[in-house]
Amino acid sequence: MPSSLRLFWNILRSPAAAEPRLDFTEVVEPVEVQSENCLSTLTLQGSHYGMGWQQGDACRAQIQAMVAGFYDRFAQGLWCVALSASLAAATVLSLAVCPAGLSSGALGVAQGAALPLRDILLINFFDDILNLLELGWATACSCSLVRVGQRPVGDHREGQILLSRNLDYNNAVGQLVRPYQVLLRRYPDQGQASVSLGIVGQVGVLTAMNAAGLCLGSLTSPTRDRTWQGLGVSLIYRHMLDQATTVQAALDILATSQPVQGNNLVLATPSQAARVEFSSRQQACTWLDTTPLSITNHYLDDSLASTQTVLARKTVDRASHLRQRRLCALLPQASDRAALIAAMTDTTWPDTTPLFNTNPWQTGGVVSNWGTLHTVIMTPSEQRWDWALGSGTEPIQRHNFNTSYPLASVQIP
Repeated sequence: MPSSLRLFWNILRSPAAAEPRLDFTEVVEPVEVQSENCLSTLTLQGSHYGMGWQQGDACRAQIQAMVAGFYDRFAQGLWCVALSASLAAATVLSLAVCPAGLSSGALGVAQGAALPLRDILLINFFDDILNLLELGWATACSCSLVRVGQRPVGDHREGQILLSRNLDYNNAVGQLVRPYQVLLRRYPDQGQASVSLGIVGQVGVLTAMNAAGLCLGSLTSPTRDRTWQGLGVSLIYRHMLDQATTVQAALDILATSQPVQGNNLVLATPSQAARVEFSSRQQACTWLDTTPLSITNHYLDDSLASTQTVLARKTVDRASHLRQRRLCALLPQASDRAALIAAMTDTTWPDTTPLFNTNPWQTGGVVSNWGTLHTVIMTPSEQRWDWALGSGTEPIQRHNFNTSYPLASVQIP
């Protein structure tokens, strides 16, 4: 089926929905945006609605500017049709199956930012929606899990677990959202305190850690096994952070959720870690032992790999396989945090592949490329983050990194 016909077919299958009638009258104390090493930060506390309102109010100008950018960028031709369909579908995607607290959080952001709820849902679900419409949405992300400082313990080896992730958007969306990255610290009335690095207006998370040391990083893996009748993956991950303290508990939440699209996910605590590949219908889990684990934008599991879209195989697979092979070569030598940072910022281009140096958005075969929004190395046992933001003009380099303990640096009464 030609791509234009496929787009319209996917639009016709998408649900339409009216703006929901949700009413909250909670009085919330406003907060102010702070800055740490040129990164905007917010410390939120209270109910889900209250934390959403605090974010929307504090980042109102940025959220409104980013939403306007979405409309300006996607307001022509097929993009306009796709955006209209996505706005109609976003409400169904979230609120039909969304935990009540998270739906109230989205409403809080909308009311704090003085925008319609559908605009906030678009911010939270643009990745899900573009994959559901099969618009060739392709990223160039990488994630890994390693043990460093390994020592013999009985019949096995133990070491400190490190989780790393590169979040890459090698396209116009990446250029649009890059200036609006923010670190959110959340101290909810109920559930685990957590920290996430994302973009303003997001209720869900893609790069995050909670107070129990549960860390996660995710990336897209386009698949035919997708559904409009489910929940955007970033909200599933947020639910994990709120409720889970172990990798198994996070996996149990995923097993009882209905993700709308395919993703690859890495999870870690101080004592365990796992790589999870999943679609709307199935999942495959690999636990970290002594051999490092990595994942990019394609499935490694044979059963899941058979579900990847034809378009994904044309636009994602080649670069994704190059990054995966490079990580498999680098990670066994990652004996400490500095070596892992070096692996995740590697810019080696395969000798057999021409380098499109005139167009940085075509360099998705490199682990660290021009599209990287951020790179984070998490140490669950220390609740430590080593992080760097991408400029969009060159790959992230080792000297760009900052170190922080984001949940220990602010005291909440």
